[in-house]
Amino acid sequence: MRRRKLIAPPDQAPSVSAQRRSPSSVVAGARANPFMFGLLGALGVLVALMIGGIVGQLATVLVYIGVALFLALGLDPIVRFIERKLPRPAAVAVVVIGVLLAFAGIILAIVPTLVEQIGNLIEDGPKMVKDFTNSAWFQDVSGQFGGTIKDAVDGVVGFVQNPDNFLDIGGGVFAVGAGIAGGLTGITIVVILTLYFMASLRSMKRVAARFVPAYQRDTFSELLEDVSSAVGRYVIGQASLALTNGILSLIFLTIIGAPVPALLALIAFIGSMIPLVGTLSASIIISLICLSRRMCSLRGS
Repeated sequence: MRRRKLIAPPDQAPSVSAQRRSPSSVVAGARANPFMFGLLGALGVLVALMIGGIVGQLATVLVYIGVALFLALGLDPIVRFIERKLPRPAAVAVVVIGVLLAFAGIILAIVPTLVEQIGNLIEDGPKMVKDFTNSAWFQDVSGQFGGTIKDAVDGVVGFVQNPDNFLDIGGGVFAVGAGIAGGLTGITIVVILTLYFMASLRSMKRVAARFVPAYQRDTFSELLEDVSSAVGRYVIGQASLALTNGILSLIFLTIIGAPVPALLALIAFIGSMIPLVGTLSASIIISLICLSRRMCSLRGS
């Protein structure tokens, strides 16, 4: 008689490849090779640290690129408006020239007045400190706490009146010069990158859309246009609001006779460029400066 071979059904006879690919076998392999598992983990940590170090080294460059891209998106609506009558390169050139002329005009209008008012503040500083120290409130506080308060004020005044102390804080004349040169270099890099991004913004959007699947490319392009337009409108609105706040602050501070109105108006302008907390912070600084000047004049009289 022939012997019959018992053949197991397919669901009861797992293949060798399935056994090899099962999770239990992988876990068993990892347990069997702890050295390999630890080595792979250590290599992963080293790669992460290396990427972090590269990003840290390129942090300044990434900040420049981010600022330039933000400015390019902010100026793009103006370029589109001018592009209706001129080619895009000409529109970009007109916008850039207009921004540079406006920036130069603001500097020429503010810097001389600002330098004069800061000089007046430095000249009137000792008198303001003297009026403050001779006030009745300061005398009462000094009487309660002894000569500690007066010594502290004298030390601060002596430190401020010595220009060498500011150079020591900045690291010396060489460090201050290097910082100024670095700032100018950074501004130049941002301007050049802004020009490049403004001229090639459409091609950059097309290249970015290529990384999206074809069936989602139209939706992605529309979404990208909406985001870029929203950023542009936000930048233009924020800059207009800051300029209006600075001009109105200059007029109001000049009327009430505030000290260094040009400097305080510049603080208001810079604060308005910072979302949420900028305007409030600038208002607090301006109010404290005006109140301290008013208190000193009242105590002195």
